[in-house]
Amino acid sequence: MPDHLRALVVVTFWAHLRLGEVVALRRGDVDSDAGTLHVQRQEVETDNGPLETPPKAASVRTVSLPAPAIDALAEHLAIATRASPPGARLFTRPDADPCAPTTSTTPGRPLGRLLACLVLGSTTYAMPG
Repeated sequence: MPDHLRALVVVTFWAHLRLGEVVALRRGDVDSDAGTLHVQRQEVETDNGPLETPPKAASVRTVSLPAPAIDALAEHLAIATRASPPGARLFTRPDADPCAPTTSTTPGRPLGRLLACLVLGSTTYAMPG
């Protein structure tokens, strides 16, 4: 697995995040001292383009992370986003641009498409539905 994706995969697994929530995470959503992640928004695709909204079913929450996720995030923050402001995206493409969800009919599983966006630099990934 590419080094720049390790934190994304580990955090998504341990925090049980939806794809739109992962894409919308910001550096400021991470509380390294408390070992928590604040899930405050998701990004969805609309007819007018990407839109940030509260998570599904009003599931704004703070997630306590286990040691492997905390360690992965600490490394990611120290290397990948060290010079970024708190409002910057936590996970981006290799060129530092964000991935945006889309409702296109591109085949494949959603997480695989998100990873392809992040690894290959595609501008969008397809969400089911």
